[in-house]
Amino acid sequence: MNRRLIWMLALIVVFVAAGCGGKSMKDAGEPLEPGEEAEEPVPTGPDADMILYNQGVDAARSGEIKRAENRFGHAVEANPNMVEAWLNLGVARTKLGKSDQAVDALQRAMTINPNYPGVRTALGAALAEAGRQSEALGVLNQAVASNPSDLEAKNDVGAVYLSMGRYREAETLFREVIAEDVSIVDAHVNLARVYHNQGKTEMAITILNNAQGYAESSELHNNMGQYYTALADWGRARDAFRKAVNADPGNAAAQGNLGAMNIKLKDLDGAREALETAVKLDSNIAQVQTNLATILRADGDADGAKEHLERAIALDPQMAEAYLNLGILYEIDFDDKSQAVANYQRYLGYATDGERKAQVQEWVTRLSK
Repeated sequence: MNRRLIWMLALIVVFVAAGCGGKSMKDAGEPLEPGEEAEEPVPTGPDADMILYNQGVDAARSGEIKRAENRFGHAVEANPNMVEAWLNLGVARTKLGKSDQAVDALQRAMTINPNYPGVRTALGAALAEAGRQSEALGVLNQAVASNPSDLEAKNDVGAVYLSMGRYREAETLFREVIAEDVSIVDAHVNLARVYHNQGKTEMAITILNNAQGYAESSELHNNMGQYYTALADWGRARDAFRKAVNADPGNAAAQGNLGAMNIKLKDLDGAREALETAVKLDSNIAQVQTNLATILRADGDADGAKEHLERAIALDPQMAEAYLNLGILYEIDFDDKSQAVANYQRYLGYATDGERKAQVQEWVTRLSK
C-alpha cells in the first residue's frame, strides 16, 4: 500500500482585535529554550521593578512575547502596584493564548487604576479571547463611553460582535472607525472578515485591496491570502502570504500559511522553510505542527513526523486530520495496526468530511479483521 500522509491545507484564520493597550506588541513571540527563563537573572534593589518592566517592553517590541511575560511577571512581583506592568503582563498573556490568566492580570490593573490608558480595552480583548463575550462587551462599551475617541476600543467592540455573528453591528462600528481614521488597518481587516463570514469573499478581497492604498500590514496580506485560498486561487494566495511574511517575518500565522500553500503547490523545500520558521516563532499552532509533519514524513523522517503530530494533538485534541495522519504513520511506517486503528477511530469521531470518513472506515474494517 502506498498511502501518503494527507496534504492538509491548514490555514490559521484570525480576525484582529487591537487589545494591546496602546503598546507595540507583535502577534507572535520567540519561544524561550527550555530552562532559559529560569537562567535569566532577576534584578533586585529599589529600581528592580523599572528594570524588569523596561526589559519586558524591549522583549515585546522585538517579538519575544514569552520573555516579555516573564519580565512583566517579575516586575509585578517586585512592585505589586505597578499598573503598567500588570497591563502589559495581561497583554502578553492574551498574545500567548493564556486568556484566563490575562484576565486576572488586567483585572488587577483595573483595581489599581481603572482609568489607566488602555486597561479597559485590553481587559475587554482578553475577555473576548476567553469566550466571555458578554463581559467583554460591557467592559469595551464602558471604554468607548468614557472616551468616544478611543477607536481601538470601538474596533474591539466590533471584533466581539464579529465573533458572535452579529455582523450588522460589527460592520457599523468598523465603518465608523475607518471613517474617523482610514489608516487603522485592523478595522479594514475586520470589515473584510464580516463579508467573508457571510459568503461574500470577493467583496472581502475588494475591501482589503482598497485598504492597501492607505493602510498596510502583515495581517492584511495574511487575510487576503486566506480569501484567495477560499476561492481556490492558489497563486494569488501564495503571493499574499509572501507579502505578509515580507511585511513581518515574525508573523508565525503568515509563515504557517505560506508553508501550507507551498505544500498545496508542491514546493516542499519552500514549505519546510516556512513551517520550520513558524514553529520557531510559535510552537503552539496545531495546524503548523500538522503540516510540518507532512513535510518530514515526505522526507523520510517518520519519527519527526510522529513527534509533531503528537504535539498538534496535544494542542488541539479535536484536530481530526492529525489523528488521520498519525494513523497512517502507525500503519505504513511503524507497522502498528492497533495504534493505526485507534487513531483512525479518533479521526472518525471528529471528522466532518463524509467521503473521506467512509474511506477511513474501510481501513478500520480491514485492519480489524
